[in-house]
Amino acid sequence: MIESISTEEKVEIPYALIKLTENNSELAFKIDTDAKANILPLKDFNKLARKPALLPTADMLTSYTGEQLKVLGTANLKVQYKNQTPQIHTFHVVCTDRAPILSRQSSERLQLIKFVLSVSKPAPIRPVIQKLLNEFSDVFKGIGTLPGTCKIYLKEGAIPTMQPPKRVPFALQAKFKEELDRLGSLGVIEKVTKPTQWVNSLFLLRKADGSLRICLDPVDLNRAIERPHYPVPLFDEVAAKCKGAKKFFKMDARNGYWSLVLDPPSSEMTTFNTITAGINGTDTHSD
Repeated sequence: MIESISTEEKVEIPYALIKLTENNSELAFKIDTDAKANILPLKDFNKLARKPALLPTADMLTSYTGEQLKVLGTANLKVQYKNQTPQIHTFHVVCTDRAPILSRQSSERLQLIKFVLSVSKPAPIRPVIQKLLNEFSDVFKGIGTLPGTCKIYLKEGAIPTMQPPKRVPFALQAKFKEELDRLGSLGVIEKVTKPTQWVNSLFLLRKADGSLRICLDPVDLNRAIERPHYPVPLFDEVAAKCKGAKKFFKMDARNGYWSLVLDPPSSEMTTFNTITAGINGTDTHSD
């Protein structure tokens, strides 16, 4: 398994043609280094001329999408890759339409992959791109904002509410404060030093890398918003307008809403309150 690769080269899903020696047949297996078990679909198991015994198992398997797979049992098959010595591997026979899967452990035993700590191959920046980066360096600083401001419209008779701050576990307070400071330095949020009619709560999500994502929880504000209606164009409509186009680009929409600046009255509606170590009742709102 390769922990990290930085390259512009196209990486395709790897498959390996594995020989089932006792059946004198070959089957293309998908190599999945995240898989903890070998998967043999029932349709492929039924095609075996010499079927091994299907042994009962209490193992429960789920797909990468979280879908629970129906496991019928396990089967021990003698397999061979190229000219290697045949080996016996255990396969879970599953009701699925997907391709057979080889786990990381079996892939290593069959020498289809090998474990390395890291592979670093920086993709060189083409001169024309480097020239653009140098010439328009101001465009690539910060998160960038779109022209104009956005306004939040409220329903007639909407009553402002003030939600109490949610407690942050002590173990997360340092990371919480760190993320608040980071968002403040980017200009995404700023401190509020005056009372506001709307005050919202927050909730936190822990990311895979251990950092925190701070999410506004404007339950009452969402109910009070008068939303403009805009028909979202269909893909076919957009594709038709691209007829004759010669240049295409891919836009990274990560944190895209941060590029939409709220006007001052709307910004005050997104005020939220926090209680962190050294900061008591600090009201902050999205910029």
